[in-house]
Amino acid sequence: MSFKGCTEIRSIALLATFCATHHPAVKILAHRDADFLSMGEAQGVS
Repeated sequence: MSFKGCTEIRSIALLATFCATHHPAVKILAHRDADFLSMGEAQGVS
């Protein structure tokens, strides 16, 4: 299921914590799209 419109990693972390608490077998996969990242962020450089 897509969690559309989530731009905050904290929101994903909160959702993952909730899911792990209530449904431990559920796996969360977060895909980070590079559309709104700087070149350095997209390449993994801070």
